[in-house]
Amino acid sequence: GIKIPNDTAVKLTRGAGRPLTITYMKKPTRGGSLTSKMRSGFKSVGMAFKKEQEIDLSGAKHGIQEESPVEKGVDTDKDALANLRVGGLKKGDVVVTGMEQFPGAKIFRCMKLKMSDENVQRMSEIPSLPRIIIVTKDRLLVLQAIALDDGLPPPLLNSQATVKSNHHLSELSRMTLLKKDPDVVTLHYRDGPSEKDLRRRTYRVDCKDDFITTLQQCLQRFR
Repeated sequence: GIKIPNDTAVKLTRGAGRPLTITYMKKPTRGGSLTSKMRSGFKSVGMAFKKEQEIDLSGAKHGIQEESPVEKGVDTDKDALANLRVGGLKKGDVVVTGMEQFPGAKIFRCMKLKMSDENVQRMSEIPSLPRIIIVTKDRLLVLQAIALDDGLPPPLLNSQATVKSNHHLSELSRMTLLKKDPDVVTLHYRDGPSEKDLRRRTYRVDCKDDFITTLQQCLQRFR
């Protein structure tokens, strides 16, 4: 007998006065094989994981010292009061950026990016908003500086600004960089009891390396 493979079809035809004809044909596959579908699925999932690079918040891999740069030379009596006021700031409050209001803090200029899975591939089209990030010894604030009349960016110091968010550093769960644009930093804040309950905020940060090191140093006291 003739063994016919499972993926092969047989067609028998006989014309008038002609001998029987046997035709072998490959069976068509619908939507590709399961293996190819699995490979495609794994590839798409893999791409999602490869978009961002995890940052070590502890700083241990980079030999970060325990002393925080925002705690050097702090007058504990005077500045303890200022730090209490900083902790009480709410969204919408108006402040002046300066060392008197934020003792020992480090200030960074940035652009807030409205990221999504759809626009991450088109960085030039992502809406952005100018912001100022202030890192104190235990808090991270995002401010919207009030624009100047001449259209120039407001200075980092002694500018009036509106508080957009005020987080304790212990709320910061993760920090990632966009691989295709390493100056884009995403902060992942805890937003519930589960480790999976996270709220993302993405910024293009000036002096990104200094910003990351500052956060790593400040976070050591909560690890």
